[in-house]
Amino acid sequence: MEVIDTQFIDDKGNVMDFMPSIVPIVTEDKKTKELIFIGTAFFITAKGLLVTAKHCFYHKDKLIDNLRVCYLVPGNMFLPIPITTFSLSIQYDVVYFQIQPLVNPEKGELVSFTPLRLTLNKPQIGDQLATFGFANSTIQYLENGESKKYFNSKSYLGKYIEYHEKGFSLLKNPCYQTNIKIAGGASGGPVFDKDGCVFAICSTGYDLHDESDEEISFVTPLSPTFIMDIETLSGKIVSVNDLIEANEICI
Repeated sequence: MEVIDTQFIDDKGNVMDFMPSIVPIVTEDKKTKELIFIGTAFFITAKGLLVTAKHCFYHKDKLIDNLRVCYLVPGNMFLPIPITTFSLSIQYDVVYFQIQPLVNPEKGELVSFTPLRLTLNKPQIGDQLATFGFANSTIQYLENGESKKYFNSKSYLGKYIEYHEKGFSLLKNPCYQTNIKIAGGASGGPVFDKDGCVFAICSTGYDLHDESDEEISFVTPLSPTFIMDIETLSGKIVSVNDLIEANEICI
């Protein structure tokens, strides 16, 4: 599928540059300190609450160690920020997590992140959808110790094809089938409806290895997880619905 520019909506309903809101997830090798790309996540509050696919946190039922997010900053630089708390959905391929607070050294105050706008609306079959992720990204380390980053950030368009109430194949939760391309590293990225708001996350895609241009992929709806408990930085237990009512998450 052709990569196409599209528009995304922030928590205030404005068309935005999505890069500050959508970030790569990496793990850090304990011995070499090398960063290895895992998937994609995105901010849903200004205080650093993000969401991604649960399988980006687990490999073969084991929690991946040393998870970080790469927060992109001006000048083609990034900061690997540790994850402090996370809350897994039992039924859905979804995890909510909090990152360590980030202080702006020039202003001496906490950085306010740019969240995306969520939606309770469900797409209709045939609706155009969009996603953005860091598929097939790598970091290469040079002999002088410097790193050369290949974030390979791309947005794709596709359509909603079919709803699977009991899941599909290895994805056991209810999901939407689309023809959006989901390559390795794009898992956990936001899926936008035709109005530019996030209703789902990327879970899995299939490479048919044939000449067909039609992609087959499956995305997990977020709204069913809005009732689950989430641990905040302060240790308080809340739900997405609570944060929506407190105007910390826009919908």
